[in-house]
Amino acid sequence: MSDWSAPTILTFLEAYQNEPCLWNSKDADHKNWQKVNDAWTRLSIIMNKSVKELKTKKEILMATFRRHLKKKNDSIRSGAGSDDVYKPIWFAYDLMDSFLGPVYTCSNNVNSEERALSEENETAAIEDEEVVDNNDLEQPLRTPKPDCHNEQTFVSYKDYSEDLLNIAVGLVENKNITSYEAEKQFGIPRRTILNKVKQKHLKNIGCPTKLSPADEQKIASCLILCGV
Repeated sequence: MSDWSAPTILTFLEAYQNEPCLWNSKDADHKNWQKVNDAWTRLSIIMNKSVKELKTKKEILMATFRRHLKKKNDSIRSGAGSDDVYKPIWFAYDLMDSFLGPVYTCSNNVNSEERALSEENETAAIEDEEVVDNNDLEQPLRTPKPDCHNEQTFVSYKDYSEDLLNIAVGLVENKNITSYEAEKQFGIPRRTILNKVKQKHLKNIGCPTKLSPADEQKIASCLILCGV
């Protein structure tokens, strides 16, 4: 990569600022491939550098800008006094913030509102969700199968581990993901996850056993004594 001194970088950023279709997602030409390509061509002529090199440098500058912006916003959200708020001293920050700051602020507000709405819906779903017995939840497949001991049939139960269920429940409880997303990612019925979150069902997952462990032990002991 050719020389990128501080003055050269500032010249590039000023020229970049004059091409809003490259950095403003609300610009009318932002999704116009031809207009975007023309903008990069103009920057290439101004800077006497290839478009590929300019795009690479832009990504590096954006990564540095976002890192400083995040530190600043985090210090503000922490409740720090005006004297303690993080003040970036990176030479290119002020110029980039002058035109990119409002764009990032708007984007963050939209994302925050969407996440808040999702959390509200999730809370409502947890409060209103009908509690369903595990024996109903754990049988997405109702294919009759012959029993090896008699002619009765049984229900196929969902095959996932208790650990996987606990991970899904933890993510939903901490609001990292919604129950809809957990159902899709882990393949666990959404109502099973919600009931676990509400601690309405604490039974082990899977097909219920017909004998208690104590009964099984007694039968095993009898079989051993009989020499079976």
